[in-house]
Amino acid sequence: VGLKTNWGTVKLGSNKTAYKYYGGVGYDPFVTTLLEARGHGGMIGGVFGQNNFADNSLRYESPTFAGVSFEVTYGFDDAPTTASTFDDGAYSAGVQWKGLGGKLHIAGARNVNQVNTPTGINQEWEKLAAKFEFIKGHSIAGQYEQTENDSNSIESNTWFVGYHGKFGNIRPVVQVGKTENEKVAVNPDTSYIAAGIWYDMSKTFNLLAGYRKTEIDGGNETTVLSVGMRKGF
Repeated sequence: VGLKTNWGTVKLGSNKTAYKYYGGVGYDPFVTTLLEARGHGGMIGGVFGQNNFADNSLRYESPTFAGVSFEVTYGFDDAPTTASTFDDGAYSAGVQWKGLGGKLHIAGARNVNQVNTPTGINQEWEKLAAKFEFIKGHSIAGQYEQTENDSNSIESNTWFVGYHGKFGNIRPVVQVGKTENEKVAVNPDTSYIAAGIWYDMSKTFNLLAGYRKTEIDGGNETTVLSVGMRKGF
C-alpha cells in the first residue's frame, strides 16, 4: 500500500531496500541464477543483505533533484528470531546520483539491525557502488561492502567488479569478486568468478549459458556450468 506525491512516495508492507537495489542485484545480470554473485563470494547475501525484502516496514522514496535521490526503509517486525528479515527498529538507507545522461550511477547504502532476542545482535552493513556506461551497451560496475556482526564479532569486506556488454541480441557478462573475513577460522575468505552470455530471443524470453567458480580458502571449491532460459511476465 502506498501514496505517491510531489514530495516523495511512502509505502507500507513488504518493501525493497536501498542496500539490495543500490548496486547489489541491480548490478548483477546473473541475479536469481546459479551464476549470481550474492552468497557466492562476490556480494553479501542473507536475509538482511541482498536476498530478501523488508517485511512489515515503512519505506520513503524521495523525488529526484539534480540527479540525486534517496530512500529510507524502517522495520516494525517483532519476530523474535534471527531469521527475520527486518526486526523492529531496523532500517536501510541509501542515496544515489545518476548523471552524464544516465551513463554514470553512484550510490551508497547502510543497513542497521537489532535482532529481537534476549541478548540482541547488532548488525551493520555499508556499501559504495558505481556503474559507468563507457560505450552504448557496454558498462563496468563495481561495489565495496563492509559488514559487522556483534554476535560473533565477525567483520567482512567484499568487493565486486563486472563487465556487461551488448552486441545486438547477445549480452556477454564477466564478473569477479572476493569476500575477506576478519575471523578466517570461522568464515574463510571466499573468491568468485563468473562468465556467461545472455541471448535475447525477445524482450521477455532469454537464453543463458555460463560458468561460475566459487573457491573457499582451505580447499573447498564449487564449479558450476549452467544452461537455461528465462521467461518474464
